[in-house]
Amino acid sequence: MSHHTLHLTLFALPPPSSYNPAHAGHLSLLHYLSLRHTTVYAIVGFNPSKSYPVSPSSRVLLLQRQLEGMGIKNVKPVMVKGLIWKWAKSKGVDVMYRGIRTWKQDGGAERHLLFQNTFYPYLLGLCLPVPTKFLECKPSLRGVSSTRVRAAIRGGDDRELESLVGGEWKEVKKAYEGNL
Repeated sequence: MSHHTLHLTLFALPPPSSYNPAHAGHLSLLHYLSLRHTTVYAIVGFNPSKSYPVSPSSRVLLLQRQLEGMGIKNVKPVMVKGLIWKWAKSKGVDVMYRGIRTWKQDGGAERHLLFQNTFYPYLLGLCLPVPTKFLECKPSLRGVSSTRVRAAIRGGDDRELESLVGGEWKEVKKAYEGNL
């Protein structure tokens, strides 16, 4: 087992993953990383120009409950404002991971973020970048998305909702139900 601290953002377009809400794809990658690292930070992002049905702080709490329900204790959901690489440097993070469905689906946005994470530290921080690694999700989870989760909530499909978000599906439903 590696004993690195890492930063994790999943299925992100700028900013990092919104976990709006977290789903089986997110949780699968977080579980994978939790087995390989001492501490994993799951960055809950938000775009101030967007409207979200559930606040970023509530999404942090929901993700924490989902992780606890899976018995995962070393993944720490956090909300970060500003440039993620600066936060990562301030925490002494060794490596940043980005989860993607496939390079075809997410490759363009991920290459843009890789450029930012590689060159902005040199240009803006006069420091070395934190290395970025990419994880592709399991093929069986490529069709899972937060949009699909919210559609299951709107449609009242509890069976699909449970399959998409896991054992804490009732809490996810309760948080989103009146806001969609």
